[in-house]
Amino acid sequence: MSNARLAEDESKVFNNFRQIFDLRDRSILEVGGRMPFHLLLESRVRQWWALDPRNQQIYPQGPLYTIRGRCEAIPLPDNSVDLVFSCNAFQHVANLDAGLEEIARVLKSGGYLYTNFGPVWSAPDGSHIENLVVDGYCYNFWKQTLLPSWSHLVFNEEELFALLSALHPPNLAASIVEYVFNSDWINRLFYCDFESLVRRHPWDVIFFGGNKRFGYDYVPPLIDHPLAARLQLNVIEAEVRKKKCCTKIDIHSRDIEIVLRKH
Repeated sequence: MSNARLAEDESKVFNNFRQIFDLRDRSILEVGGRMPFHLLLESRVRQWWALDPRNQQIYPQGPLYTIRGRCEAIPLPDNSVDLVFSCNAFQHVANLDAGLEEIARVLKSGGYLYTNFGPVWSAPDGSHIENLVVDGYCYNFWKQTLLPSWSHLVFNEEELFALLSALHPPNLAASIVEYVFNSDWINRLFYCDFESLVRRHPWDVIFFGGNKRFGYDYVPPLIDHPLAARLQLNVIEAEVRKKKCCTKIDIHSRDIEIVLRKH
């Protein structure tokens, strides 16, 4: 791989995974989600452990074992899987440092971790608003663009509410602000944080990179408000740097693709 790819959906990310690795007769852990059964049969995997806190604990289906749990505490023995796969999950892992330790524990020596995920917190749409229900309506970041690019990084709660009140009814504006600053659905890690965590652990880093594309039509709303001047592209980096050291790579890397090998 020379460039990181967009994590569009689980089928496309899975196809990228099996283009890199031979999955036949392998024991594989999936972190976050539950891959469609037919794709596992096509790939002729021996065992596929699907781990997610939202999964229902159900009886095994052929090679598919569905587990409810978190990657910070994986209910599998040491050195028990050949490969680890993860699609659009690492931005949701609350303690990714502990999660990477657990993944290394269950992965066999010489085994690989492959993950592709986004948007991360430092991305334009990194607030990642998902399943936000307000006044009977459900809002998702890939359907409704509810706040301007990077505004979740630039403003504090009071400022963001003032900005969004020029765009939305007060109840929706307040709900968006509450989600952005207090939801536990995303871990609020920057691109550089992910890279630092990966390189802190005893892995061979085969690939680490960011992709700035979007998997949906993205048109940031324009807001007639004095605070919007702080969202001009030529000042965004300086505004974000007031709160956290970052670079253009951070704020323009929307999705991340990683391949690691355990020593």
